[in-house]
Amino acid sequence: MPEPRELLRFAVVGSAAYGVTLLGDYSLKLTVCREKPVTALAIATIVSTAVAYLLSRAVGVPVNATSSHHPGW
Repeated sequence: MPEPRELLRFAVVGSAAYGVTLLGDYSLKLTVCREKPVTALAIATIVSTAVAYLLSRAVGVPVNATSSHHPGW
C-alpha cells in the first residue's frame, strides 16, 4: 500500500492535469477550434499529459539505486 504522502502527490498531479485538460479544452473550443471540438480535446489531452509527466517528475519520490525490485510486480 502506498504511503499517504505518495497518494497526496498522485492526487495533486492528477487534479492539476485534469484542470489543464478542462481549461485547455474549453478555451480551445471557444477560440481557435470552434468547428473542431475533437481536435481541441486531443490537443488539450496531449498538453495535460505532458504537464502530468513533468509534475510527477518534479514532485516524485526519488528512486534509490537499491530499490529496483518492486514487490508484487
